[in-house]
Amino acid sequence: MTKPAIIIGGSGRSGTTLLARLVASDPETYGGREESHLFTGAYGLVHYSHLLTDSYSYVVPHSLVAQHRDYLVSRLGRYLTGHVAKYAKPVAVVRDFIHRTVKYAYQGPTVQAGTVCLMASMTRQEADAEVRRFVDAAITNPVEQATGKERWVEKTPWSVLLFPRIATILPDASLVHIHRDPRDVIVSIYKQPWGPSTREQSLDMYEMWLRRWNDISAHTRALPNYTEVSYAHLSEQLGRVDERLGVKHGSHIPIRRVTHQAEWRQWPTPVKEAFQQRVQPLAEKQGFIQW
Repeated sequence: MTKPAIIIGGSGRSGTTLLARLVASDPETYGGREESHLFTGAYGLVHYSHLLTDSYSYVVPHSLVAQHRDYLVSRLGRYLTGHVAKYAKPVAVVRDFIHRTVKYAYQGPTVQAGTVCLMASMTRQEADAEVRRFVDAAITNPVEQATGKERWVEKTPWSVLLFPRIATILPDASLVHIHRDPRDVIVSIYKQPWGPSTREQSLDMYEMWLRRWNDISAHTRALPNYTEVSYAHLSEQLGRVDERLGVKHGSHIPIRRVTHQAEWRQWPTPVKEAFQQRVQPLAEKQGFIQW
């Protein structure tokens, strides 16, 4: 019998990779690969559900209705086939499932005020249930058949900002948020090969994430399957996380805390002052200041 999925998120460079490795070291849990963007992408599962709902419509020429339906099937198929492959081998059910649901949701054009609309017909609850069936058919069942493991873990940092929607699609899933001192995050982002070219931009990136998190934090923290853990205290809190998720992490994975306090002290004064004015008050409110 399969067990609920585990979804891990946080700001970038907050320890999500380490936590995912620890959780996936449980013998009954499959870890997939790095950052699947399964939920967060432009054609990820959250958007997939939205595309099927009665709140979504396209204004298209009548002659292009069929082509536009086929376009949605193609885009969703390409995206989700590639991302499901991070968990199991691509299976034919992916495109077949998408083709069926999109064709069902967009059964025909609707004329409104003389304008041809291609309008979805599912309610939010119906769309979420359909996506849930997709997850079982394309991920959960193939993972169990291929590996014998009863659950899978997904890690994409910014998925934390979609936890309320993920909770309606996968109500049994465990949602885990790991946070780290924002100064460590900002310095770490700046040091990455893909990071911004200036320290100011690194600060801006984190501030954007923090403000978006602040907008949904109260709702997210009230979710029944939500768990929050601190990167700075991960070693002490890991036992509680294991118990909460129903996993037993392997002791062979080292938990090495990295801090950038010394580097932060060397950063330009204007950047540190901007942090104190724009980021620190909100980070303190959220309980993210750790040194």
